[in-house]
Amino acid sequence: MKIKRISNILILDKEKKQAKNYTEEYYNQIGFLRQNQGKLEEALIAYAQAIGINPKKSWAYYHTLGGIFQENNLYRKAV
Repeated sequence: MKIKRISNILILDKEKKQAKNYTEEYYNQIGFLRQNQGKLEEALIAYAQAIGINPKKSWAYYHTLGGIFQENNLYRKAV
């Protein structure tokens, strides 16, 4: 099992089993909602879970995560 690290969040690759209803899009939407609510940590976790489900699309989520860090003046983490 491969493990990746985003900030302080560990992501398990595709081998992590997800419930049937919890798809990449589900976690993307949760991340978006939490981000708009100002719940940074919950948004980061949701986006990290989306990356774990579909690593091929990780570039889009990393871009989003970088934007979240930048908006919160966490420039080193944004990079």
